[in-house]
Amino acid sequence: MSEEKAPEHDIDLGAPRTVEAHSTMALPAGYRAELPDAVHVSREFATYDKTYRLVDGKVIADRKLVVKVHKLPRDRWKDYLAFQKATLVNDGEPYLRLIPPDHLTIIKEGAKSTSTTPAKDTTPAAEPSNPSDTRQQLIEITAMLQRRDLGGARSRLEALRKSSPDAPYVLGMLGVVKATDGDLDSGARDVEAEMKAHPDDDPWMVLGLAQEYSNKQRYSDADGLLNRCGGSSERVQQMRVYVFGKQGDYTHALGVLRDLQARQPEDRAVASQVASTLYELHRNEEAAMAAKKAMDGSDDPDVINNNVYVLSETKIDLPFAETQSRRSVDLLEKATASHVLEEANTKAFAESANLTASWDTLGYILLLESKPKEAEPYLRAAWFSQQNVIVGNHLAQAFEGLDRNADALWMYRLAKQAENAADAKQDLAEVAAAIARLEKAGVKAASGEHFATSMQDFRSYHVKNGAGAEGGGTVRLQLNADGIAAAMLVSGDAKLKPLLDEAKSLRLPGAEPAGSSARVLRDAVVYCGKKSSTCDLVFMLNSGIAVEGASE
Repeated sequence: MSEEKAPEHDIDLGAPRTVEAHSTMALPAGYRAELPDAVHVSREFATYDKTYRLVDGKVIADRKLVVKVHKLPRDRWKDYLAFQKATLVNDGEPYLRLIPPDHLTIIKEGAKSTSTTPAKDTTPAAEPSNPSDTRQQLIEITAMLQRRDLGGARSRLEALRKSSPDAPYVLGMLGVVKATDGDLDSGARDVEAEMKAHPDDDPWMVLGLAQEYSNKQRYSDADGLLNRCGGSSERVQQMRVYVFGKQGDYTHALGVLRDLQARQPEDRAVASQVASTLYELHRNEEAAMAAKKAMDGSDDPDVINNNVYVLSETKIDLPFAETQSRRSVDLLEKATASHVLEEANTKAFAESANLTASWDTLGYILLLESKPKEAEPYLRAAWFSQQNVIVGNHLAQAFEGLDRNADALWMYRLAKQAENAADAKQDLAEVAAAIARLEKAGVKAASGEHFATSMQDFRSYHVKNGAGAEGGGTVRLQLNADGIAAAMLVSGDAKLKPLLDEAKSLRLPGAEPAGSSARVLRDAVVYCGKKSSTCDLVFMLNSGIAVEGASE
């Protein structure tokens, strides 16, 4: 059908019917996959649904087309074309990214495995599949870098450098390997030479080296590299903003963001960064105005939440901030409620993480409005899935607002133990001061079965081991207001599967606000000792596709 003019006759869709198709792809042993997004298109004349599931080492694609009418009037041709385009059928199958098993690879020579026995790379030495095809070799070397096989990648790159000295990316990738292996300055020289010889190369190598410099707090080296070799692309400029932010140099960060905003005036993400940076510069009135403008008319819950948080920090127009925060929470609860555990991908995990962040934002706003009773359920749920010192500080303040000082002291002490607490200097200082204040007042922290004294204990549960399972594995969970709604085994022996039903019997008070429709995704590890009657189920600090691989 032409996209330029209407057809001469009505559009014949055939007899009303339902057509289903299913395809299965077995993954290599130990591998996982980043699943594509699901597709759901609904019109009054037809619906189309396509989903992807990961089940027992296989990726299953399910397609369902429902034709509701025989013919569509010819004047609806644009609707029909829009339906076709939305189904993505004409685009073919999306690329499926395989995730290699980290536990089968060597990080680098001399590195220690996380287990007591050094890991061995069971894959054969990587020989070029086509030595004359430089592009194919670079693809294979990139895969080696993703597996952290630095020695193999370096050997292949050095050989390729000799055979194809002028090929793009070769010298730069060799520099990345050197930098990752500890020789940062030598690696940077190679990357600079690469970008000078091939200025049209993608700047990912420059960005990687700048990140390494920043990790070592060599910020001037990072910014110098970006200025000399990075060009003016948004990715490079955003890395400059990141480097300035790490130094606390928000004045220069704002300058870069203003330039980006001038180039991309409709970009809400950049506008949100401007608002946040203005707040860091203590320009609260400007920050509040910028935040309101950035989210005006947006239905993106992340844009809303990020700017609402800026408003809450400025403490300007809190009723407006509360209204917008509730809108963000509602949008994300509906989004997570539609997720299917086996279909989860990085986007789905991100929506769960953003929801818990939005719960914290809403709870904090309610706290600022002197509504601790309303705030507490949102902050408890945020803390359950996002145990950082900021959320813990907010929850403890809610307990204090409810005159539950014993609970507050317990929470302050636990929050102080949170990972990377030192990075949130202001909240950590507030937590330390609150602990000293409550202890001086003679408050005794709450204790007992429901008051863990360590972060590990807080995240740990026990499930019955009726099937006599042994060993460990990784499980993906979907939480609801009652506890665990669904569970699947991501890695580990199939004998661990009976534990999934036991896990679903766990009750997790406070994991979600009462009445919430959300289905939050979380990851956990399970371990069963030999002949043990119970197994440990420990929620992981972070959740996501990448984290599931790292836990193996």
